Amino acid sequence: MRMLTFICATLFSALAFAASPKSVHKYTLSKVYINGERTPGIVGLLEIDERAKLIKAEIYDDPCGKYLSGSDRPKCLAMPVLRHIIVVPYRDRLVSCGSLVYKAVEGISLASGARHELSVVDHSTRVCRDLVPSRVIMVFKAYQFGTGEMLEYTLMK
Repeated sequence: MRMLTFICATLFSALAFAASPKSVHKYTLSKVYINGERTPGIVGLLEIDERAKLIKAEIYDDPCGKYLSGSDRPKCLAMPVLRHIIVVPYRDRLVSCGSLVYKAVEGISLASGARHELSVVDHSTRVCRDLVPSRVIMVFKAYQFGTGEMLEYTLMK
């Protein structure tokens, strides 16, 4: 009886694992443009949770490249410094030519007094044969209310 229970539990857990798709996608975005200008030494970490419908984006000043694979500078002791962190829900996931488009709900940061927008395009499942600039593209816009200044970050894999 114990053996039958063990086999059934193992079978059902394996089926549940095989049926549920990966719901959290994590990316390291190393190509960063600020207001259209390529900016080295900055990296973005992106996490899309499809089950919770959340996008988490972190943008770091990373002079030593600690978040990039294969960049091991033994004499560089500078730690990455957080520039922006944003966790927002997204509306619906749109599919265009096989690419997944996530558009976050526009929000206001009470701590910094800024309005922000976030969108992510994931081309990893693209079926059209046209050229895209990167596999994953994240656009983050921050508008300062007091100064009227706007920063637009475009991060690519």
